[in-house]
Formats: sequence, C-alpha cells, structure tokens
Amino acid sequence: MNISDRLYVEIVPFEGDRAPQPHPVRDGHFDPAFVYKVLGMYNPSETGESYFILSNTDRQIWFISNRHLRAFGLFDGDALFFKKEHAPTPSRENGHALRSHGKSRLSADAHHAHPDRLASLATSSRNPARVPSS
Repeated sequence: MNISDRLYVEIVPFEGDRAPQPHPVRDGHFDPAFVYKVLGMYNPSETGESYFILSNTDRQIWFISNRHLRAFGLFDGDALFFKKEHAPTPSRENGHALRSHGKSRLSADAHHAHPDRLASLATSSRNPARVPSS
C-alpha cells in the first residue's frame, strides 16, 4: 500500500477496551499538541491493524497503531513534526492544505530545529505554515 509522503497525522490516543500498545503519549512520549509526518507503514499479516512509523519530538522512531491516529492533512515539506496551532487548516472538501495563494509549504530545515524553536514558528498570509530555518 502506498502512503502519501505529504501525510501528517495527529495523536488521538484510543483509551477503550483492548487499546493497542504502545500508548503513544505514555510510552512513546508523543505530544498531542503536535502533528507528525508519516515516515512509513507496517501491516502485520496476522492483524487488520496498521502501524505508522513516526518520529516523536525527541527524534525517536516509533511504530504507532492506526487506532491512535487521525489524518491531519497533506503538506509539502520535510518537517518531522510541527505544532497544530501553526498548521494551515486543511480544506474540508479534499483534506489538502490549499489556500487562495496556493499550497502551503513547510521548510525542509524544520526537522533540524529544536522543538523549543518550533514555538516561534513564523506565519504569514502568503505562506501560512513556514517553519524557521536552523
């Protein structure tokens, strides 16, 4: 199965009966205030569950169950994660981050930025999801 290299997901931990492990917040130290770029996917043949490969804000790679995730949007760029509050809002019609000015773009240098620097994420009407360069 092919996954778009533009897909970002948000963490919404499933707390019901038989919640999949590892827990993304307690075990994986993922911060629900951020969205994460999907780096890959694994689907064990013995289950109907998929595990998405994500990097947390400590740059640790984890396999997180699809039941803990929700699609957030499709964005151009190489940032491994960014704060939700700084993301452009995907349109409801197609899930893409489209604006009247064109597609939003995330800086390829964002994955080099320390998580504390992401708080100073600069935005503008021309490029609503610009991540500062290192």
